[in-house]
Order: sequence, then C-alpha cells, then structure tokens
Amino acid sequence: MRQIFIRLTTTLCVATALLCTATTTPAADDLFSSDSLKQVFNPAPPQNATPPSPPQQSPVQPVPPQQPPTQTQPPSRALDPAEIPNFLMLMGYQSEDLGDGVFKTTLKKGEWNLPYAFVISPNKAQFWVTLSLNTLQEGVSIPAEKMQKMLNFNHQYGPIHFAYSEKTRRIYVCRALENDGLNPAEVKKVIEVLAELAINNEDLWNHTKWQTAQQPQVQQQTPQAPVQQQPTPAHVGTWRSTAPDNSTFQLTLNADGSFVLYHVHGSKTDKSVGRYTLAGNSLTLLMTETDKLEAYFTWYNNGTWRFLMKDAQPGAQGLLFAKA
Repeated sequence: MRQIFIRLTTTLCVATALLCTATTTPAADDLFSSDSLKQVFNPAPPQNATPPSPPQQSPVQPVPPQQPPTQTQPPSRALDPAEIPNFLMLMGYQSEDLGDGVFKTTLKKGEWNLPYAFVISPNKAQFWVTLSLNTLQEGVSIPAEKMQKMLNFNHQYGPIHFAYSEKTRRIYVCRALENDGLNPAEVKKVIEVLAELAINNEDLWNHTKWQTAQQPQVQQQTPQAPVQQQPTPAHVGTWRSTAPDNSTFQLTLNADGSFVLYHVHGSKTDKSVGRYTLAGNSLTLLMTETDKLEAYFTWYNNGTWRFLMKDAQPGAQGLLFAKA
C-alpha cells in the first residue's frame, strides 16, 4: 500500500512539474525586443506632447561705436582778391586794379621796367605772380631751339616756368604760390627771382634777339624778275627830343613794329620797350596789354614830327622829334 502511495505521489509531482513548465516558460524569440534599431535611436515623440520652449534671453543692447575725437581745423589764412592791394603795400608796392581780381605793378630794375600781375586762382588755392615779358609780332613764332631751351628752363627752375598766351601772343615767366598764410618777405623774394631769371635769359623770350637761320637758295630754272625792295617808311629810325625841363627822349621806331624809348633826366635813365602802331596821325606805344601811350603824330616837311599826348592839357606843345 505504501509503495502504491509513493508511486502515485511521484507521478503527481512529475505531472505538476510538466504542467507548470508548459504554461510559464516563454519561447526563445520572446526573449528579444521586436522594435527596430531606428525606433530605438529615434523614438517617435509621444502624442499630444508639448515641445519644450526655448530658454528666454534678455535682449542685448547694441553698443554704439566709439567716435574719434573731433579735431578742430585751423582757420583759413587764404588771401582774398580784394586784399591784394594792401598785401602789396606791405612790400612797398603800389598797384593798379585791372579788373577781374587782377592787380598790376611795374617795378624798375636797372634799365628795365618790369610789369607784374598778381591774381588768385578761382578756387583761391593759389596766388599767381606773373611777369609779362614780350609780345610776338604777327607771323613770328617761337623757334624750336628756343622752345626746347624754355622747356629745359622750366625743368631746371620749376615751379618757376615760362608760359605763352595764344590769345595775346605774349610770353610770361610765372610762379604759383600756395594761398595759405602768405609771407610778404617770401613773395617779394619770388618777385626778385623772377626779374633776375628773366633778365639773365633774355635771349629765350626777346624775339628781337632771335636769329633766323638762313635758308639755302635754290637755283631757279626760269629767270625771276628782281624783287623790288619797299622803301623804308619815313618814320623808321632813331629820333631825339628835348623837353622843356631839359630832359631828353630818344625813340627808336623799327620797321618790324617794335620800339625802344630812353628818357634821360639828370643822372637817371629809364628804358621802355614794346610794340607801336602808326595809323594816319595816331601813334600808339604799347608796353604791356594795359600800359600804353596814345598820341597825335604830326609830320612836318623838314623831316621832323611832333608827339602830343591825346589826353594832354589844352595848350600843351608836346615833343618835337628830329632824326638822330
């Protein structure tokens, strides 16, 4: 009986163990997750989830750039055109207003009368000092050799330079100064240097000293009639006159339209050069564009002629010139 009970108990335990094993032991595949790697590393957000708000930052106030300290410009010391006469007075020069801001003064150096013009450039940046030298006669041009030497002069003495006006046919020597705090002593030095250079280089600008190269004569196949030389006008030559104050005048009128005038008063001698025109009984001596003498020219049968200024006082006799 006991053996039957033991055998029954053993059978019941084994059955119970098998039943528990069949109902509770999972399959091998159930030991691993069925989720993909993509779902693991990139899980879907939970539904109805509110995204986190970015952290609030306080607004940053922009910092204005630092401005460099303002530098005060020194007051301008540019000379105004209306101040030119007083400025020249500081150097002891009287001036004449030619209009358009141009002022003229004539200075004497030895036997030379030197006409200067002073003007300020339109932008007031430069103060021009100009010495008027010579007016070319119609048909006269500057030879290439002289032009080359003028350019070499400009290179050597610049900013002092020669200049030529096609409108007036006049040659100048000039210097431009910076119009800022002009010093009268420095300007006077420039005036003196211009005079010295002009006198020492007269052969460059004085066309009466230019020598025209002789052109080779070409033998003509056909005989040419001899050229009739025009007689020399009666007024051409050197003339002298004595004034009531015993001062003497010597005037040379050249055939090319140029003149040279000497005035001797005691131990003092003045010399003027320029161009002249004689039309009918009117004689004009032109030293510069604005400096001229206009007179009546009266010819007498004895070969003398009278020079009477057109603005002379009533009753004036003028000067009687005779051939020297």
